[in-house]
Amino acid sequence: MRSGSGGRGGGIYNAGTLTVNSCTFSGNTADSGGGIQNFATLTVNNSTFAANSSARPGDSLVNVGSAASLTISHTLLTGGT
Repeated sequence: MRSGSGGRGGGIYNAGTLTVNSCTFSGNTADSGGGIQNFATLTVNNSTFAANSSARPGDSLVNVGSAASLTISHTLLTGGT
């Protein structure tokens, strides 16, 4: 995945159905959801989130809204701010 910066979802802003397999999210920055901000359906498998940052809670991942669905399996979240 890419390293970048943005208002929401520094790495990915998801508003659909997304499955992430064996990816690394590192050094992403956003106001909310440094690595990924999810508003819909997100599955993350065998991935790493390292050193992502966010001004609000959700340095690696943020799941927003009552309809948002997040499933995480075999994934490391480390070193976020």
